[in-house]
Amino acid sequence: MTDYHSPASIHYTQEQVVWIIRFALDGNTWPVDHRHESGYVGGKGRKVGHTAPFEVTKVNTSEILHRLRCCSLDGLNLEYVLRLSDGDEVYLIQRLADYQHRNYDEVKRGINSALHYCCGWRRKRDNFKRYVEKYMSRRRR
Repeated sequence: MTDYHSPASIHYTQEQVVWIIRFALDGNTWPVDHRHESGYVGGKGRKVGHTAPFEVTKVNTSEILHRLRCCSLDGLNLEYVLRLSDGDEVYLIQRLADYQHRNYDEVKRGINSALHYCCGWRRKRDNFKRYVEKYMSRRRR
């Protein structure tokens, strides 16, 4: 997995959606690429641009939040697992399944469906339920 995605490179691929949920979802500024930047925020004069510094972050995170909300509980489960997992994803999914009185496979399938629904350059035309019925059922065959 790539360590950093610049705002201009966001095309809502699966890797980028996961990265945004993990690192950029709750901030007002885009995360800094520590491989290339020193952390110094001062500069030489004004930087000319057409958007405010926080605007690019808000546009990308708002889009992901909208897509997650369209997925309702499965979107919340996806966000929970991605934000809290530090390698023990199976344990988190099992806990979610226990709390929601569902089985592990059902929660895992819902999380995968929500992730696929959030990916892609454009928003899906179908709502989440119809998307799962049409497209995700084909993937399971």
